[in-house]
Amino acid sequence: MLRRSNLVTPSTSPTRTLLTLAATIRITRLRGTTRTRRRSQRGERVQRRRRITHGKGERRRSWEGPGKVGRVLSAGQNRRRTKVKEGTSFKEPSAPVASVKNIPESHASYLMSGKELSKLVAFVKGTQFDLVEYLQFERDGSARLENYASGLELIGQKLQMDTLQSRLDAEFLLAHMCSVKFKEWIVVLSTLLRRLEVLFDPFRHDLHLWKAYSFTLQSHSTFPEYQDLVEDLEVRLSSVPELE
Repeated sequence: MLRRSNLVTPSTSPTRTLLTLAATIRITRLRGTTRTRRRSQRGERVQRRRRITHGKGERRRSWEGPGKVGRVLSAGQNRRRTKVKEGTSFKEPSAPVASVKNIPESHASYLMSGKELSKLVAFVKGTQFDLVEYLQFERDGSARLENYASGLELIGQKLQMDTLQSRLDAEFLLAHMCSVKFKEWIVVLSTLLRRLEVLFDPFRHDLHLWKAYSFTLQSHSTFPEYQDLVEDLEVRLSSVPELE
């Protein structure tokens, strides 16, 4: 009896069988390669996600760490310092800027030399001019009183102390003169304002100043209105041991 497997039908030749077997093997290999490739790609995607997640965590930790914050703050401070340096370099006064800054000082010197004190007060209040700094630098310049008697007479005429505004201007100037301890101006303005308590303090410490002041007011006929002020000062100063 012949076995079925040993029979070769006309439709199944050895060559065709070999071709079919080779095609089957090729398809199997391709399927295996495709599966392997898919697994590899899937693994690469997973690893890529892990690396991205890990990288984000590292960047977050590095940003939140004190070293990073310190570097960021330091960089910001360095940028600010650079900007400040650049700004200050532009603020260095040039010749035109210095000449512009001298305009207020020149105007103040003009008003002070002419004893236009009400105009000086209006100028200071209107422009926020630093009167204290000006007085400190011009103590021996345009703000100096050459003669006490003529200064008292001229300033009294300019200020016209019978008006409220003039008295307010004198008080304003007196406060600034006291802040820089400008003794000559303190005495003149306190006399015009009849501020006995302000006059008492410099005289109790300076006998020569008191004698010069008393002699000037009593020897000039242009100051009769201050005789009672001199008498009140004499009474008060008589109790001071230094002046006995």
